[in-house]
Amino acid sequence: MAQVQICRGFGHEDWKDLATRLTKEAPNEEAWKRAIEVFKRRMDERFFSCIKALECADSRLKYEEIPDGPNADRPLPPEQATLPGFAIMGLCCVVIETLQSFRLGTRGGTNETLKTFLQERPAFKQDGSFGKEEIAKDFANGIRNGILHWAETRQWVIRRDQPEKQMIEPRQGRYHLNRTRFVEILTKEYQTYFAVLANTENPENSDLRKKFLRRMNGIAEEC
Repeated sequence: MAQVQICRGFGHEDWKDLATRLTKEAPNEEAWKRAIEVFKRRMDERFFSCIKALECADSRLKYEEIPDGPNADRPLPPEQATLPGFAIMGLCCVVIETLQSFRLGTRGGTNETLKTFLQERPAFKQDGSFGKEEIAKDFANGIRNGILHWAETRQWVIRRDQPEKQMIEPRQGRYHLNRTRFVEILTKEYQTYFAVLANTENPENSDLRKKFLRRMNGIAEEC
């Protein structure tokens, strides 16, 4: 039977072979470099390269303001637009749940997983947009559940470059989300994760590696 690919060109049996070199008492740093490279490729291929492709595909048309008064016969804009905001934020939610599952060493994928990440990870804490638990909870319900379960957002408006001064802004009972800013902060947190995973002098390194290995071994077994 053909191997299931962990990343392009690297299969689950390859991982099991590599894992034997990661579990010895003395860390094999060359093996860890390989493991980190494989996981980074997996994340980039499945998620971040797709996010970049969607950002490039954005029609970048001017936001179309609609008058308050109803008019079902109002002419539609002449251009056919590509609006990737939903797809980008859906991928971002999957990235968050994946990273958090590797930080915990267990399978994730819940509202609590998402809320914990948004409120506790340094890049998001520094931004401050999710300082209030209520906003993180509303994001989980309105963005994560809305897009992944119902194919719509609930009480959230996803914008490319608004609001300008912050990532999230409440307006008239809704949240406006700057998804470009969100991707930038998530990317920063993603890069931080790999930096700690690679740095044996970081006090978090040993525990993070144990949980990383547990999660990757679980993926290989599921294959």
